[in-house]
Amino acid sequence: ASSRANECAYCTSHCCSFAVRRGVDPSILRNLLAEVSSNKKSNGNEDGSTTSSLSPKESAVIKLAYGLGTVPCSLTAETCNEVTKLFHPSQLEWLVAATSLFGMFNKLMDGLNIPLETSTYQETIDIMDTNYTLGRAAAGMIEGESTAAKAMRQPPPPTDDWTNIIAIIFHGLRPGSGAIWFERRMLSGIPTSAEECGVYLQERCGSSFSSVLHWIQHDRFRRAIVYVIGKNFVSDNLPLKLKVQVGLGYCDILQNAVVAGALKEVLTFVEKERAHHEKSIEVEALILKVGKALSYAPSRVAPEMVKSLHSSENVTPAMIVELVTFLAVLQTLHRITSFQIVQKECRV
Repeated sequence: ASSRANECAYCTSHCCSFAVRRGVDPSILRNLLAEVSSNKKSNGNEDGSTTSSLSPKESAVIKLAYGLGTVPCSLTAETCNEVTKLFHPSQLEWLVAATSLFGMFNKLMDGLNIPLETSTYQETIDIMDTNYTLGRAAAGMIEGESTAAKAMRQPPPPTDDWTNIIAIIFHGLRPGSGAIWFERRMLSGIPTSAEECGVYLQERCGSSFSSVLHWIQHDRFRRAIVYVIGKNFVSDNLPLKLKVQVGLGYCDILQNAVVAGALKEVLTFVEKERAHHEKSIEVEALILKVGKALSYAPSRVAPEMVKSLHSSENVTPAMIVELVTFLAVLQTLHRITSFQIVQKECRV
């Protein structure tokens, strides 16, 4: 639902395929996406009725994910109150976490213009509905495929059988290379409590990101966010100062003053504590221009802009990937703080 609201066709299609493989009835997904469309019409002041076949909890989750998925956030106090009544705070945190972390995927897939695979499109088109606009994801579909081939329907994927389930469990638990092992290795050295995490980020980035971390109660979620922030708020192919400048422009489009406040703290820290890794005026100007285009959902990177990137001798693909990744992290932080902002308004 959040991917559909963010107009990321790639993530929408793959989420449908993944859900069906894990046993979700395709008809539920159709109703879910119809509910998203209803929310979109309602936000546009059109007549948008709800889908009665969804349970109250399902409908509330759709409205939550949709509101957090739009740019800027359109989550209402009414929806916030609704989900607060229907879900335990622990459950609600994971719902916000799923929506927020998928914000990263939405920005990565759309920003890098990752093509939607024809096979995935064919098996999910009837779930997404024929009127859904694929946008940029369709532009990169496998060359040589005709329009007729792309539109050719395929049945939804089969539900995973026991062999798939065993394989998934094995890959998760496998010593030395499984998902659980990788997570432990990745989070090694990351503190646990919110206070310690704030100190950790303050020392490395110049901001404790307390506005993000104070609301998170699950250690696993908090530590993952801290790891991602720590890895991306650094100077690598691009100076951190330049990335933060792009990020501040992104926050204007997101209308998120909370994340902007943290970025301003980072910018002050960078200017005072670190030697500047300046880029040429030509590189900075192009990165700022591309960064602004990437800040919208969907991205507004035009073909002429891509040509400028290709013709530049100083802007590398690694720089663009780093820029998109940085914005993807900010989109995650935006969704977390947006829920907090609306929830706080409800309590006043």
